[in-house]
Amino acid sequence: MSTARQSHLSHATESRPKGVILRLRRLLGDANRSTVVSTTVVAYLFVASVAWAMITPIGGVPDEPAHITYSAAVVRGDLGAMAAVNHPVYPQLAVVTVPEWVASITDPPRSIDAFPYPCYGGAVTITADCAPQVSASTTQTHVPTTVNRYPPVYYWLVGLPTLVMAGEPAVYAMRIVSAALAAAVVAMGLAIASPARRTWLALGTVVAATPMVTHLAGSVNPSGLEIASALGLGIGLMGLVGTDERRPRVPVALMVALAFFVAWARPRTHLTLIAVIGASILINAREILGWLRRRVVVSVVVGVGVAAAIGSALTLRTVATPISGVVAAPSPPVESVLNAPILGVHENLHELERRFVDWGTDLIGRFGWLDHSPPVAVTIAWLLAASVLVIVALVRAPRREGTELLTVMAGAIVLAPLFVISKTLNAFVYQARYHLALATLIVIGATVMLSRLPRREDRQLGWSTLRWFALLAPVATVLSILGSLHRYSVGGDAHITDGLSLLFVSRTWMPPWPAVLIATTMGISALWLAKLLVAGTASSADSVTGGAHGLP
Repeated sequence: MSTARQSHLSHATESRPKGVILRLRRLLGDANRSTVVSTTVVAYLFVASVAWAMITPIGGVPDEPAHITYSAAVVRGDLGAMAAVNHPVYPQLAVVTVPEWVASITDPPRSIDAFPYPCYGGAVTITADCAPQVSASTTQTHVPTTVNRYPPVYYWLVGLPTLVMAGEPAVYAMRIVSAALAAAVVAMGLAIASPARRTWLALGTVVAATPMVTHLAGSVNPSGLEIASALGLGIGLMGLVGTDERRPRVPVALMVALAFFVAWARPRTHLTLIAVIGASILINAREILGWLRRRVVVSVVVGVGVAAAIGSALTLRTVATPISGVVAAPSPPVESVLNAPILGVHENLHELERRFVDWGTDLIGRFGWLDHSPPVAVTIAWLLAASVLVIVALVRAPRREGTELLTVMAGAIVLAPLFVISKTLNAFVYQARYHLALATLIVIGATVMLSRLPRREDRQLGWSTLRWFALLAPVATVLSILGSLHRYSVGGDAHITDGLSLLFVSRTWMPPWPAVLIATTMGISALWLAKLLVAGTASSADSVTGGAHGLP
């Protein structure tokens, strides 16, 4: 064989993709590193959320039966009418018309003082086999729901599967749509971020998206969309670089769309939108203002879009439920923790101090009807990882930037809970998921600070730390999913070994086999995507940022 022929074969062999990862990269069109990594991260968030969706019993997430009911109604054009009902907590509820299979998901309350949990809700030792079978009847019936005056956009999108499906398959399909929405808004945020910072932010997203984030994203609950869209908008705004030369048309459209998603996710989430913008300006003010200053028209469009999102959200609160159907309550509300009086500032500060540690761990995970958590080792490791990232950023960054990050932290984990429980809720029913959207921005803010550290050695330290935490996060998520499945099928608190023990213990409940198959596939995919991250991330921070301050 001639030398030229051998050289040609050798070149062909070297250029042929070796392994699945390289084939996938070629399938992506030989995209640059930031695109490959960000696409991998979005895929991870989606498959993790779908895995949660498949292993969670129907109605097994806070308020999910009510949200399923409202979704099935909104997609049929019924926003509900307030009416007096026989309910242990609420004298009036929104009554909607939905198929009978939807009504069969909501269990009756166990006592006059109990919120209508599913039969297994709130008790970690009770397995999910006690729940009644979901009907498949499509006969229309009137059903009350605790959801009213909620912006209908999320419900209309998630409710679409109920038009062509019924029973349990429809609920699983609704959850998959919710998971896709959450992944899409995070992808929008990464698309807004400048390529010079996108790889950093993609890895930061993996750490910020705790198991609680993907758990809610894989359920029929607008909290999942609120958290994901706030995270996406924070990624986009904190990831802007003032010298970015890309055409602004697409980033601006995505910014405005994310603003609407945040403001319309749930009632009062226009406050979340304002908080996300404020936190982003604190962390990245110079770059945001520099990016907008060079594009006067863009500045006007963004400002008008954000104002329209907030204004329409406020208007929507008053018209979401027709008021003509309101019927006076026959009796005053019964006493319960849900309608307990809102405490004063001093009492709320005491409650915040008393439950601070619990709320901190709940940001990592409080699954089901708030009745179980991830394995303790997962919670500790995740909190430690986030804390290390923040500490490295605070120690290595200039003092001014450290003060800005501390301000964001105080707002996310102290001021936001205090404001909400002082103005809209009582402290007894406040849950950590209500400020999880802002808590995720602490990790994103620390990631941005690490990416622009002046000294090369400091950037390398931050990059290595972030990269390893991001690679271990999918493993922790899979362990959390297996622990939750163990709780529903066997009962008891989650442990690291639950995944293996499921093979050898007697199980009283398991999801439908297609759901188990999909959940298994999703878990394996999450671990495989972690491997893809290993191949897509470099060991050198400057090979990603191109130099100091995250500039190209």
